[in-house]
This record gives sequence, structure tokens and C-alpha cells, in this order.
Amino acid sequence: MASTRDRETPPVRRRSRPLSQEEIAQRKRREEKNRQKELMRKKKRRRRKAIILALEAVVLVFLGIVIFVYSKWDRIIKADFSDSDIQVNDDLSENTLQSLSGYRTIAVFGTDARDMTTEKGHSDVVMLVSINNETGDIKLASVFRDLYVNDPYDTDVFRKMTTMYWREGAKGAIDTLNRNLDLNITEYVAVNWYAVAHAIDLLGGIDIEVPESMMQYINGYIQETRNSTGIWTDPDDFESDYIYSPGYQHLNGVQAVAFCRIRYIDNDYGRAERQRQVVSLMLEKAKQASLSTLNSIADEVFGYVSTNLTIADVLSMAGAIARFNIVDTAGFPFDRQAATVDGTSYVFPQGLEQNVEQLHAFLYNNEDFEASGTVKAISRYIEEFSGIGAPDSN
Repeated sequence: MASTRDRETPPVRRRSRPLSQEEIAQRKRREEKNRQKELMRKKKRRRRKAIILALEAVVLVFLGIVIFVYSKWDRIIKADFSDSDIQVNDDLSENTLQSLSGYRTIAVFGTDARDMTTEKGHSDVVMLVSINNETGDIKLASVFRDLYVNDPYDTDVFRKMTTMYWREGAKGAIDTLNRNLDLNITEYVAVNWYAVAHAIDLLGGIDIEVPESMMQYINGYIQETRNSTGIWTDPDDFESDYIYSPGYQHLNGVQAVAFCRIRYIDNDYGRAERQRQVVSLMLEKAKQASLSTLNSIADEVFGYVSTNLTIADVLSMAGAIARFNIVDTAGFPFDRQAATVDGTSYVFPQGLEQNVEQLHAFLYNNEDFEASGTVKAISRYIEEFSGIGAPDSN
């Protein structure tokens, strides 16, 4: 006899029914949503990994820069004075001080000294480098070497700007700039022509337009530059570095320095403009240079560089070099007139006060700048002495 359990009716399975179009669409939407979530999770994981790798790369690069700078720093000639020795301007307005605080200003001097460790030399190049701390934009202003300036150590005396470096070194030149131009510069870099020529060679030279008017003078300057720097492409060929035709061409270091130094084709204003051209081209080449090239420059050129910048200063600028960009250049004074007094040629500003105000508008975007009482007094004296005033006062 069959048990009751045996007589139980087996469970009836439901027969599956076809899904409606709406249900199929909902399932697809759920599947797509889940797929998108998984893709997002993978992207986030990849992004985190990329960020970690990028941070590691930045740390490694920074450590490399630190090690590089420390290993080369002893080659640079250190200033024999401290920042506290520099005469800063004590009669600048709050507006001026505030505008200056947004920028880093470095004075750059190019000297004609054969050996910067024993000779001060004259400053053939005097350049103000204004770096916008926020954007990295750089503006260059060449201060003409023959500019008539007031001696900060003997305020009854006026001299050429180039003479102040020869007499008092970098500190004297900085103090002169601060007094005559309403600046508070405390940092400088000085190089001689050997350093510039050799650095250009190591960077692979520069491409620049050589004008027809330069042809009768440039080879003489090339010869003099070779003699003073000891740099010859071929010591056995007297004419190895000579330039025989004008036009856009590739210049080596000696040729580029000669290009910077020529005065006779125009005047000191044209020469200062050429110097700014060469500096701009050197910066662009340096930004693209390999580590081995930068290492060679440090090894072979740093010994001809003098500065009071610290390792921390150099590291901060080295880490930001990619964002540095020279956006404008100018020559100072903007309005000027050359004149000879007692057999000596000078560049007189046509209104020092107005020129200094224009300089602050150019370097620091300070359109509201007003010259200090010191600069106004110097400006009045120069006008009385030279008879040369501001253009609108003639």
C-alpha cells in the first residue's frame, strides 16, 4: 500500500513567460548603469595611480634639482656683502612698497672683467629683471651704461652708471639703482663675457638676424672677444669665427657676444636692445636644454658667475623655470638725450621723475606710482645741469 507521501502531487513549476519590451528595457538600463559604475571605479583607480606616479616623479625631479644645485653651488663666486649692507629706499610710499612686493627684481650685470675674482670691471650690461610672482611673466629693462646717476655715497657727485660697478662693485651698482630709480633691489647676478659666450656655446648657439650695417664692425669685435675670453673655434685659423654676410643666421658664443657689444652701428640704446634679444633667446634654449647640457654649464660657467642669491632662491626659481616667460623688454630711460660734458658722453633722462614713473608702470604695472622726494630732487638737478627736461616741458 502506497504511503500518503507517495501519493502527494509533485510541485508544479511555473512556465516562464516572455518579458515585455518595457521589462527588457529596464534590465538593459540596470546593466548599463552597473557597467558605468564599474568603469568609473576603474577610472578612479587609474587616476589615483597616475596621481601617485606623478607625485613620485615630481619628488624625484625636485630631489634631483636639490642634489644638482648643492653639488655645483661651491663653484659660484659668493657676494662679499650681506643683504643688510644694501641701501634700500626709505622714502617709498606704501603704494610703491605694495606693488614691489608682488614681484621679484634681480639686477643683472655683465662686466668686461677678464677675471671676476680679481677685477670688478665696468658693467657693460645693467639689466633689471622683474618676475611676476603670481604668473611667472618676466620683463627686462636695460639701464643704459652711460646713464647720468647720483652717487649714493657722495650725493654731491654724479657719474656714469657703468662707473659705479667699477668703483664699488655689485653693491655700489645696486645702491645706485635703488637711489636713482626708486627701487629696493637686494639680489643680483653678475657675469663676464667669457661666461656668456661659453654658456651660449653649450646651449648650441642662437639664431638671430645680423644687419648689413654691422658687417664692417663685427669681425673686429669677434677678434677682441676671442682675445679676451680665450675661446676660439679653431686657434689655427685666424678667421674661423668671422661673419661675412648679413641676414638671419646661427651664431656661436663669441659671435653672439660680439653682436651684443657693437655700439658704432647705432648707439648704446641699440646695443642694449640686442643684449635683451640674446638674453631672451638664451632663456628659451635653457628651458629646452637636457640635464647633461645644464650640468656642463654649471661645471664650466658657474666659476665666472657672482651672486648673492642663496641655494633656496635658486631652487625656487629652478623649480618654476617652465612657467617663466619674457613678455616684454625696454630700455631706460624711455625718453633720453645723449650729450657730451667736458669730453665725457652721458645719457641724460628727459625728466628722471617722469621716466622713473614710467619704469614702475612697465615693470610692476603700477600706474599710480609717484616718484619719491629723492628722485624728484635728483631729477630737478639733472634738468638744471644739463638743460634737458621732460619732453612736455620743452
